[in-house]
Amino acid sequence: MAWKGRTPNQQDYNQLISALANSGLQQSNNALYQVIFQLVQVAQKNKDLTVTQFNELTQIVDSVSNTVINPTTGLANLSYLTTNFELPSLPNSRQLLAGVGILFDDTLPGKRTISAISGGASYIPLSLGIEPLTFMSDGLGQPILVPFIP
Repeated sequence: MAWKGRTPNQQDYNQLISALANSGLQQSNNALYQVIFQLVQVAQKNKDLTVTQFNELTQIVDSVSNTVINPTTGLANLSYLTTNFELPSLPNSRQLLAGVGILFDDTLPGKRTISAISGGASYIPLSLGIEPLTFMSDGLGQPILVPFIP
């Protein structure tokens, strides 16, 4: 819900028109009376326009707020893949990380190019780490290979 602020105390310009009519200025100085009367009318129209525009803006802000932070349909609740860690502000986000032999190219605005490194990555057999050198196998005699980038 958008901030509503305090309830404004709007001036009623009709009181000024009544006071102007009771002042007798219309008979003694009609030109001045007309100027003051028109100024009061313009002020009333500007006040009405300002109140109308403020109410319209409040409705727009409420609509945008509901779109963004609504607990069931808001944008914050959608799933996102992100470059950076965005979990605090986007609870359903997942950071996209490049694995071994993968490069991200973000030079094009709004686009991500994913490339695999060729030639530099290879696989080596996993060893038990004891002497003599003993390789681990999958149980069928095939060595277990792990990626290696020199």
